[in-house]
Amino acid sequence: MITCRELLEFLAEYLDGSLPEPERAVFEEHLRVCPPCVEYLKTYRATIQLGKGACAGERAFPSPIPEELKKAILKARDSQLIQLRDDEIRRADDECKKG
Repeated sequence: MITCRELLEFLAEYLDGSLPEPERAVFEEHLRVCPPCVEYLKTYRATIQLGKGACAGERAFPSPIPEELKKAILKARDSQLIQLRDDEIRRADDECKKG
C-alpha cells in the first residue's frame, strides 16, 4: 500500500486519467482505507474548479506595471502555492498516521 505522501505525488495524474491502471488500483485502495486522503481529494478537486473559474477572465497586466514588479508578484504567488501544498502533504501524513 502507498503512503499519504505517495498518494499526493500521483494526485494530478489520477484526476486527469493518465495514471496507469496498476497504480490507479493501488491509489484507489489507499482511498478506501484513508478518510483524510478522501477529504483532501475532495478539496483538491474543488480548488481546481475554483482556480479555473478565477482564471477564466484573466487578463494581461496593463502596460504601466514594471516588468520587475510582475515577476516579483508571480514569484511570491508561486512560493506560497508550494508552501500550501507542502503543508497539505504534512497534514495528510499526520492524519493518516493517526488513523
